[in-house]
Amino acid sequence: MAEQKFDCVLVDYDDPHSAALILQNAEQAAIKPVTVALLHDQSDVRGVFGAGANFVLYKPISELQAESTLRAATALALRERRRAFRVPVQLPVEIRTANGTDIEGILLDLSEDGLDVLSSQPLYRSAAITAVFCLPDQENSIELRGEVAWANPNGECGMRFIDLPSSTRKFLKTWVQANSPVLPP
Repeated sequence: MAEQKFDCVLVDYDDPHSAALILQNAEQAAIKPVTVALLHDQSDVRGVFGAGANFVLYKPISELQAESTLRAATALALRERRRAFRVPVQLPVEIRTANGTDIEGILLDLSEDGLDVLSSQPLYRSAAITAVFCLPDQENSIELRGEVAWANPNGECGMRFIDLPSSTRKFLKTWVQANSPVLPP
């Protein structure tokens, strides 16, 4: 999951240790997949949801149960895909680190939930940062707080926004929809 993006992951709890590792990897992915756990014992359901599963199918799985659960999982995956859709841009960005260092960079793409940036210095995963930039056709700069979701040694990183005010979230959603070449289904 660190190397590829998955929309949905089925996790079989016949091997609880492996299943827990898979759910942990899914939770740490830059774009989290929808997870469906397959269980024999209904008493384990609280722990499975606590570990990050979105849905549970109980074994033996009936056709009706599978159909309704997978329909809901597909709808959630499509909603997440639309929400995570990124608009390609090339804009100057200033990145402020938690210790007050300002780093220059180039904003590569933007979504409702995050951005991709190429910075002049490498950043580190989980680092708290603030990105400041001005979008095309906007007079005022926008300042977004977040954390580094992933990073490469060459300075490219993904930032996940944290604690966005609702007005900023609404503005980003509108801007992404208006500037998307084509929104996914």
